[in-house]
Amino acid sequence: MVATGEKLMTAAELAAMPDDGMRHELVKGVLTTMAPSSEEHAIVAGRVTKQIARHEALDALGEILTADGGFRLATDPDTVRAPDLSFVRHDKVRPPGQRKGFARVAPDFVLEVLSPSNSAGEVNAKISDYLAAGTSLIWVVDPETRTVTAYRQGGEAQFLGVDDEIDGGDVLPGFRCRISEFFADSRS
Repeated sequence: MVATGEKLMTAAELAAMPDDGMRHELVKGVLTTMAPSSEEHAIVAGRVTKQIARHEALDALGEILTADGGFRLATDPDTVRAPDLSFVRHDKVRPPGQRKGFARVAPDFVLEVLSPSNSAGEVNAKISDYLAAGTSLIWVVDPETRTVTAYRQGGEAQFLGVDDEIDGGDVLPGFRCRISEFFADSRS
């Protein structure tokens, strides 16, 4: 809850902030700051990215955006989220020269890799923001438990373990991968 009289930040003000080496998001006008990711977090996010990028049909479908890309999911007050990885269909990507500021669409796919510092409330708030904005598929990867929870619009959460296979559904059609491929120690 924001205290009465507290000045809320806008997406434009967030975009104008100098680079301080930290990741920032805006949640209902309130700036939140996250420390750089741990090595484990970065490796898992990289491995998921590698698996998705190998999907042959992806280039014809849309664009992969890295954690540096922010999405303005709500306005007045503004909410800007920056997932660890996202995918946006071509028809939602603005043309070159018009891509200033944060993307003004909900990503079609979002990956969030949990860090030990993430609270359940923070993660649930992110999931709610993405789903409310229209994101179709969200994967929350937990390196500690080696699990993935998949959230889909209008559907129930699906919990998958390291021995399960995950698919991209309608968002990443034809994509399938064993969850074990997301973790660095899965190589022999």
